[in-house]
Amino acid sequence: MERDIDVQLFGAIGDGNTVNTSALQDAFDEARSRNGGRVVIPPGVFVTGSLRIHSNTELYLMSGAVLQGSTDLADYTFDNPIPQSQRDPFDNPAMQDRHLLLLYRAHGVTIRGPGVIDGQGEAFWNPPADPSVRKWWTHRNWERPCPMIDIIECEDLRLEGLTIRNSPGWTVELQNCDRVVVHGVTVLNNFWGPNTDAFDIAGSRDVMISDCHVVCGDDAFCVKTMPHTRSAERITITNCTVRTNCVGLKLGCFESHKDMRQITFTNNVVFNSSRAVGIYNFKGATFEDIIISNLLCDDDNELPLNRPIHIDLRHETEMGWGGVSPTGKAGIVRRVQISNVVARTTGRILLTAADDGELSDVTLRDIHLHYSAIAPLQPFARESRSAQFSNHSPEARSAAAALVADGVQRLRVFGFTVEWPQEGNGTARPVSHIAGQGHGGWGPETGDPIAARPAESAHAFNLGWFRNCTGYVRDVWGSASESGVQNWVRAGHDRMDVEDPVNPGEVHDAG
Repeated sequence: MERDIDVQLFGAIGDGNTVNTSALQDAFDEARSRNGGRVVIPPGVFVTGSLRIHSNTELYLMSGAVLQGSTDLADYTFDNPIPQSQRDPFDNPAMQDRHLLLLYRAHGVTIRGPGVIDGQGEAFWNPPADPSVRKWWTHRNWERPCPMIDIIECEDLRLEGLTIRNSPGWTVELQNCDRVVVHGVTVLNNFWGPNTDAFDIAGSRDVMISDCHVVCGDDAFCVKTMPHTRSAERITITNCTVRTNCVGLKLGCFESHKDMRQITFTNNVVFNSSRAVGIYNFKGATFEDIIISNLLCDDDNELPLNRPIHIDLRHETEMGWGGVSPTGKAGIVRRVQISNVVARTTGRILLTAADDGELSDVTLRDIHLHYSAIAPLQPFARESRSAQFSNHSPEARSAAAALVADGVQRLRVFGFTVEWPQEGNGTARPVSHIAGQGHGGWGPETGDPIAARPAESAHAFNLGWFRNCTGYVRDVWGSASESGVQNWVRAGHDRMDVEDPVNPGEVHDAG
């Protein structure tokens, strides 16, 4: 192309040793001087520190091209366009001010091609002392290029066809961006790496992600809102395959200061996950108009207490990452529709709301849970220190049922099928490895892993456990995991009308 800018003409050498930061930045600056252009990375391994990409620039990585992050932290510029005063009180240490690629108010940028962006993440971590016991890598310290690719306040961005691998932390952050297309991107991170999220979508709008393959050690797609971001709106994620050691689609958690709405997650496969879907509203925001459909998933994962679907609405009262809820109370999660889900699981669907929150108009339609085993709840449900485990409701945390709902108003369940383990397959799965620092920590306050425990003797699961809920359950196929055990348990005062799974035409109150 006439406007192509060959980085080799600026002195870049793709020998895998030379640090090319200055030469590569000169190429990007040349594109800016032309009011746009295509910067081409040819075959070779081009090592670099921090780079800034400007408006109307295309970064094209040819087949065989690797843009490789330096392993020397000194090669990364300490640069965050958003001052700390705007970010307070949010202080998630995973958010660092060093990045491999930084785009700030850069509009009309495309990053594409069959080449690779490699962050060399393991250079910034401690390896597991004994991988046969504990596979997790850990932080050497929090200083690392993270997010590896930070895209802030940009418009009309495209990421297409490339491979991004070995991120030292969060891989791609889209912060306060508009009109973003991510298509055909492969993310290959260390499955046991710390905080190796694939895509963090913070306060962005009109984001379309499709046809991606993701492997990551933390959340695959995480929609966030923070004190310095806007609300997050109009986000679609479709036709992706995801292997994650945490959550496939996550909304919120500590990053739930502003509203989220009009979000879809459709036609996706999530495997080896702790949770396929997790919706966490801790900071008083409103999450609404969310559709999750056509999902195949499993929770074949070594963490305890795995669950295919989890909604957790409460007021975070402790001064953790992000401070307490700015509203002083729990927020709202409403109009959530989850349909056409087939989950291979050992855990539960868990839906909980604190008393001062509103979790309403939740629909579960055509949900099929297939149990290869029933993982033990205790002692993990009592002892878990995870921030993402319905901490306001110890009864729901420990409820032994395929569907657990606490404080949900107008809950509608249609077409609920449960298959328990077949005779001879066993009914309890041992949990052999428990991470201390992973995903909120399962161990003591020191962060060390608690000792691995053998599975307790299996106990029966009910079909459903309800407290302070209103709504109904229809078209149920299955029963409690053992004969003589109640199908439905009502632990609160409000009423759920449920259909008898043995006599589908008979309708009665849960009891």
